[in-house]
Amino acid sequence: MCFKPSILEVHHTPSPLLPTVQYRQAKELQWSEQKKPLVLLFAPPGFGKTHLIKQWHHTVHQQGKKTAFLGLHPRGNHLPSLLNALSKLFQLPTPASSLDALHEMLQQRIQAQQLPDVIFIDQLENLEKRSALAAIESLLFLVQHGTRFVIAGRQIQQLRLAQWQLHQLVHTLSTTELKIQPQELPLSQQCLHGLNEWPAAVFCYYQQRLNNAATLSQTMALIEEYFEEIITDILPAEQQRLLMVSALMPHFNAQRLSKASGRPLAFIQKALDLWHRHNLFLEASLTSHQLTLMPLFCTFLKQRMQRLHPQLKQQIMQRIHHTSGHPTISLSFTKQEQVVLEQMVKGKSNKDIAKEMHLSEGTVKWHLHNLYKKMQVGSRAQAMLKATELLYSNSYHLAQ
Repeated sequence: MCFKPSILEVHHTPSPLLPTVQYRQAKELQWSEQKKPLVLLFAPPGFGKTHLIKQWHHTVHQQGKKTAFLGLHPRGNHLPSLLNALSKLFQLPTPASSLDALHEMLQQRIQAQQLPDVIFIDQLENLEKRSALAAIESLLFLVQHGTRFVIAGRQIQQLRLAQWQLHQLVHTLSTTELKIQPQELPLSQQCLHGLNEWPAAVFCYYQQRLNNAATLSQTMALIEEYFEEIITDILPAEQQRLLMVSALMPHFNAQRLSKASGRPLAFIQKALDLWHRHNLFLEASLTSHQLTLMPLFCTFLKQRMQRLHPQLKQQIMQRIHHTSGHPTISLSFTKQEQVVLEQMVKGKSNKDIAKEMHLSEGTVKWHLHNLYKKMQVGSRAQAMLKATELLYSNSYHLAQ
């Protein structure tokens, strides 16, 4: 679940905690450890930012402090709508008609000592206009009067916080700190070893269902459901196709993506800006100026393209091959190896596979040994992840 508000959300008491246990027990994620007046939570989807900010809100409220929560929405780019929400946030008697009017009324709140102790702001990535971002930035002067801020979003860089950082008034928690540790996950060991590249917070949103997800293939289905919700929520159909095209290349930039997709460079650049703004699992190389996608997200996009646009996928692959001058990687499996691979992805044990194929368990192990060698992996979990990608992308062929 993306937990995106459908409106500008304002409340002063905590909403009910998300339907999971309070799973974030790491010391650096405890509210008592947050000492700076401005705390930023900055990471792509899936790292549990909304869950954590609501957990903190609940903790602060239990301590008897005054709190306020603002969940942002694209409607917040309309300044009058944002001003109306901010007026509700500070419980002003009348909506502010301008940013200056808002500040005048806030001065009255300061004198009356009626400011919240902590203000939580979520989904910052929904604000794209500079005027809307400036309105949020302008509130930060309240730190001088004892109010603290927690701001969460997929992108924080658009806030102008140089002076805050210079004076060491900001504490940032990003992907490294927010990544869930294996002991926090309600998953089997098989799943844990296979999903070490995934930020994993999404699993906790599905905790009740994951109690029954004993195999990696079942867990992958939940991840795919989450990815599907993200891209359909953010991207129009044309950009969804373009994102799937990017997944067919090991790395790309605007020029390469333009050649592969056949779309104008201006369209590609606009799409990349949107993907960056929503932090869609893009990883940039500082040395080659190329972009790559997080491996599991990349696998999902390849599978999705094979399912929805198989002919387009073949055309794009031929175009990539033609423009790059390099052959695509292909693996050669025997018919029995392919069956073993497919059964393994379904989460079946060696014993079950042997029974299904009417083979001895030793023969199944021999096929697995050969498969690991061909796929260049060292464990069953790694093989299952790579096999999932190969089986859906057709990056293999049967040996004659």
